[in-house]
Amino acid sequence: MTEQSRNDDLVISVIQLRKLIGWLGVALPFLCLAWALGTGLTLLGSISAHYYTPVHGAFIGILCGLGVCLVSYRGFTDAEDRLASFGGLMAFGTALFPTHYSEAAVVVKGEYETVVRIILGIDPSVSSSIHGICSSLLFIVFLLFAAVYFTRTSSSPKLSVESCSVTLLRTVVLQVAEKDKPQGATLKKVRRNKIYRVCARLIAAAILAVVAGKLWPSVAFFSQWVYVWETVAILAF
Repeated sequence: MTEQSRNDDLVISVIQLRKLIGWLGVALPFLCLAWALGTGLTLLGSISAHYYTPVHGAFIGILCGLGVCLVSYRGFTDAEDRLASFGGLMAFGTALFPTHYSEAAVVVKGEYETVVRIILGIDPSVSSSIHGICSSLLFIVFLLFAAVYFTRTSSSPKLSVESCSVTLLRTVVLQVAEKDKPQGATLKKVRRNKIYRVCARLIAAAILAVVAGKLWPSVAFFSQWVYVWETVAILAF
């Protein structure tokens, strides 16, 4: 086997691994739904709350797998690689520090004790805060990849913080002309970019909906549909 053949096999293996992680990510919200339907229980308000159900193994495993995939990701620039590695760390944090769930308590020595305090030895509110920060930043990483980095080519000019912000803003507010063609892009790439921008807008809309639910919990459309918004963002990415 030649050196080129070995390199090609490695590339194929990485692509297959990333596809597998992608499909597992897509499966996560549906695993939660299948558990709820199969047990006759009510679907919990968010995907994160299912950490305390029998699908917690899949929840942690899929997020950690996504973290490994992002850390191993190599893009066109060092900035893209660093963003992916940061997203991987956020995926690990989301998996390892569960959100607070008031019903997740057991009796220990005659007193109710939360699962988080038993397993991690920290206050549930601290774990929930870390979880919230990590998951929020992870979705923002998803948004940046879909809106900015996935639409570029190897010959695209170097991005600055300002140009990255402008590209993100223009994509989200629908000001990017679909005929815009990045440097070195083929017709297929232009078509893929249209899909990337639609997905970026879906992720942005889902993030804004979750934020609205936190700011206005009395508005049921936002606060009681967090599971749906999380699912939209995951499927879009």
